[in-house]
Amino acid sequence: IYGPNAGGKSNFLAAMAQFRELIKESSKDTQKGEPIPVTPFRLHSTTEAAPSFFEAVFLQKGIPTPRYCPAVSESFIFEEMKFTFPLVVKPSAEGSTVGVSIVREREQFGKALEDAKKYDELPMVEEYIPGREITCGVLDGEPLEVVEIIPQSGFYDYQAKYTAGGSEYVVPANLPGKTRELVREFSRQAYQALHCQGAVRVDFRLHPETGPFVLELNTIPGMTERSLLPMSAAAVGIDFDQLVERIAKSAMLKKK
Repeated sequence: IYGPNAGGKSNFLAAMAQFRELIKESSKDTQKGEPIPVTPFRLHSTTEAAPSFFEAVFLQKGIPTPRYCPAVSESFIFEEMKFTFPLVVKPSAEGSTVGVSIVREREQFGKALEDAKKYDELPMVEEYIPGREITCGVLDGEPLEVVEIIPQSGFYDYQAKYTAGGSEYVVPANLPGKTRELVREFSRQAYQALHCQGAVRVDFRLHPETGPFVLELNTIPGMTERSLLPMSAAAVGIDFDQLVERIAKSAMLKKK
């Protein structure tokens, strides 16, 4: 997907579809009939666990997260749920910002919904949180370092994530000490709320006035040269090989 012969988004989506099938077929050891150790999250793969499920748990636990609703109809969204612009339209179960649009006026809404429906029958609408894009890894329940992402286009979309030079990363993020600790604490709380194990990445928007909002918890974070979890780990002294070893050990310990 990411190498010099990568085929871009089409290859990414095909690979994710293959991964879904692999998860289903690999849920049991064919010889022993025992579950195969899986890390970091046993409930579902990221591509199957809907962000709306995560957000419902976060709201119940008091973790700040954007207001959201299923995109049932325009009347439901704008008349009953009283959403206003700007807002975010996205698939309920996807990754890598595929099918996600920031909608700033009513005329753009139909196209954004159509794009999201290419990947999900019932997309979701989410409150848009202005501010800085930040993230924090969590390893074995302990928050790592906070990373700030500065996309060159202003939107951390698929191209900004996977194109060299598409984004700038600040590690550690330039934050006041209190804000940094709040982000790390919310990351730990999100990890615990969803009963995660191993390594995850918690993504935030940092509102300039009201502080951090958890956008999502990534249960299968990227592990490439531009990936955020290895950056977050390296900033606290955990190199790539150590990170992989600790993730693998976590899975084996859970099996025992």
